[in-house]
Amino acid sequence: MYTTFKTFLGLLALSVLVSCGTDPFKSSQSIPSAFGDINQLVVVQDPGFLETETFDSLDYFFAGPYLILPQPEPLFDLKYFETPQVLRDAIVRQYRSYVIPAVLSDEDSPTTQMVREYLGEEKLRTVAEAGGGKTLVNRNRWADGQTIYFLVGETADDLLDLFRSDAPGIIDQLKREQVERHRATAFAVQGENMNVRRALANDFKIDLTIPASFQLVIADTTNSFVWLRQDIKEQPSLNIGPYVNSLTVRKVPYESQDQLTADYAKQLLNETGRDYVQSTVEGSYKQLDDGNLPIIVQPTTIDNNFALELRGIWEMENDAMAGPFVAYLIHNPADGELLLAEGFIFAPNEDKRDYMEQLDMLLRGIRFL
Repeated sequence: MYTTFKTFLGLLALSVLVSCGTDPFKSSQSIPSAFGDINQLVVVQDPGFLETETFDSLDYFFAGPYLILPQPEPLFDLKYFETPQVLRDAIVRQYRSYVIPAVLSDEDSPTTQMVREYLGEEKLRTVAEAGGGKTLVNRNRWADGQTIYFLVGETADDLLDLFRSDAPGIIDQLKREQVERHRATAFAVQGENMNVRRALANDFKIDLTIPASFQLVIADTTNSFVWLRQDIKEQPSLNIGPYVNSLTVRKVPYESQDQLTADYAKQLLNETGRDYVQSTVEGSYKQLDDGNLPIIVQPTTIDNNFALELRGIWEMENDAMAGPFVAYLIHNPADGELLLAEGFIFAPNEDKRDYMEQLDMLLRGIRFL
C-alpha cells in the first residue's frame, strides 16, 4: 500500500546496471526522450502471462489501490505486452517506466531468453550470488528519462519472493520520479501565482509555490487562514459547477506536545472546515468522514520539521459533496507555531489519483522563512 512505502525505505538495495555489452534491441542512433502518461508502467512478459500466479503477484503490488480515494484507483496504470519481441519496435522502446520479470530456470521462456541476451551471464551470476533473486535497474537505455526494472529470479518462487521484498522500494522510487512530472504539468500553462506566493510569505512566513490557476477564495489574516481553489473543468450535465482542487493553510500557536497527535489534527481539520469551508447550500460545512473509510495518519517531515500526514475522505454536512483529502500538520519550533496545510478535491465521476498526487507535491514543497 502507498501509505506504507516510507516504512520500507532503506530495505531495498537496487543494483544499477550500466549500459554495456551487446543489446540486440538497442539502436545505434542517438536516443529520443521517453514518453508515457503519468503513473503508466509497462510490463513485458511471455504470452499467457496474464493467467499466471506471477501476474497475480505483480498486479497485487503495482496495481494495488491508491490510498485513500472514494472509488478504487490503482497505484499505477499497467500496460502489458505479452511478448518481448515488441521491444524491437522503436516506439515501444520509448516508454518511460518498465518492469520486466524473468525466471532464469525457464529456458523456454522468450522473456528469459531476451533477458539473458540483454543482461549477459556476468550480470546474471549476481542473481545466484544474491540468493535466488535480484532487481537490476537500467536507466536511459532506449530513451532519455527512462527506467527499466528487471526482476530476475532463479525459480518462480524466487521471483514471487522478490516481488514481496523489492516491490515497495521500486514503487517508492517510481512515485518519487513522478514528482517532477507533476510539477511540470502543474505549472506548464500559466506558470505560478506570484501574488499568492508573496502573500503567503508575508502573512504565514512560508514559501509555497502555487500554479497561477489557483485563485483566492478566503483570506482571513486575523486568524491566519487562507483558502485557494483551482477550477479544473466544467461539468454542466451535473449542474454543480466545476471540478475543484482546493488548498487551505492555517496557522495556530503551538502550546504542548498533545497537539502533535492524530486526534488534535482531526479536530483542527474539522474546526477549519466548519468555520471556513462551505458550499452554496446554507448551513453546509466541510468535515472529515472517518466512518465509511479510515483516516490514515503517519509521521513524516516537511522542510526538516516534524509533521503528521493525514489521508482520507471529507464530506460536506447538509450537502451532497465529498472527496479525498491529504493534510499535513507541521510543527515549526523556530516560531512556536503549527501549520495545517490541506489539499482536497471535489470531482465526482472523475479519476482523482493524479490530482491528489499533484496537490501532495505542492504541499510537500512548503518551506518556512
